[in-house]
Amino acid sequence: MWAKIIFTLCCFLKSAKMDSDLINFGFILQICCFWYLLLHYLSRRLPKDESTTAASQQEKICIVICAHNEVENLKINLPKVLNQQNVNSTIIVVNDRSTDGSKELLERFSKEYSHLKVIGISDEQKQIPGKKFLLYEAIKAAATEKIIVTDADCFPASKNWASELCAKLSAEKQIVLGFSPFKEEPNFLNKFIRFEATQAAWLYLSMAAKGNAYMGVGRNMAFMKTDFLQWYSNSEHKIAGGDDDLFVNATATKSNVAVSLSAESFVFTCAKQTWSDFLAQKARHVQASFFYKKMDMLLLFFFALAQFLIVFLPFVSRVFQPYALCILALWLTLQSVLSFKAYKKFGQTDLIKWIPLLQLIFILYLVIVFLLSLLKGKRTWN
Repeated sequence: MWAKIIFTLCCFLKSAKMDSDLINFGFILQICCFWYLLLHYLSRRLPKDESTTAASQQEKICIVICAHNEVENLKINLPKVLNQQNVNSTIIVVNDRSTDGSKELLERFSKEYSHLKVIGISDEQKQIPGKKFLLYEAIKAAATEKIIVTDADCFPASKNWASELCAKLSAEKQIVLGFSPFKEEPNFLNKFIRFEATQAAWLYLSMAAKGNAYMGVGRNMAFMKTDFLQWYSNSEHKIAGGDDDLFVNATATKSNVAVSLSAESFVFTCAKQTWSDFLAQKARHVQASFFYKKMDMLLLFFFALAQFLIVFLPFVSRVFQPYALCILALWLTLQSVLSFKAYKKFGQTDLIKWIPLLQLIFILYLVIVFLLSLLKGKRTWN
């Protein structure tokens, strides 16, 4: 790949016959970033995904939800999980020391739905911060090998969500990654959060489709019980977030991950309402990425660095600034064009016209979140 970049760069500099003052390290670096990002986006291929419900009739599955003071979300979202079709499901809700009436609500649901099981966690039982211990308790209690995980503040796009994911689980495909979009709201923060989530999903799902899965989202993911319990017993990471990321990063291989992209398999959730809450949440996710495999960390670092430099470099040198700004404008335009097909598949086409502005803000966001992730402090999983 780098040979192509260097060859293209040399041809460009030779044909352009620029003044030698312009041929400096910063300008060359920006051109390298341009071609690196262009090739990166062109290589992202999302698989075609059609409904697979018919193949999963009455599959046995266990759906796990962890909840801490989520009574309002459980009241609205849990029935949508309990009423899934085409699967023989058991729903396990782990009630993590809730004090808002969640216990009473879950008791009422248990009387109405025989396939709902509730596990209560006390202060004395809680061993590890975050969801990891809660997931372990639920998955250990599951009677089936196939597991789906989601959150209390999430709701499936259809009654076939569980069967869509379940149908892709097999002896060969032991992890299934799904997409979890945020509900659209009429404010700019919501646009940015949906943009960030769509960009992240496009990257990790396309990488998974190519056999290089490095993360997953615990709002919409399926896997095998045995794999999770084995990972948990060998895991030494005791951090508040990243249980989903670290599990996939540790257990994914080139051939054992499937991707589910049918609209029926989406799981929606509500975005954070303040920048501070959103940035704190993303800082936890970045903190978890420090425990990724070294190669995955390097690939993500260089991708983030290229995005930063192509925006940053035009503003630090007056000599090549006009040309650098043209390259930046060209990249932002190409990014919007190249994103159309993926954003359409993800149901986020309303964001395409906002991509140039959102991408510029995204650079500042990267810096802030990285700095926040370096701060050590008490973090909660929700």
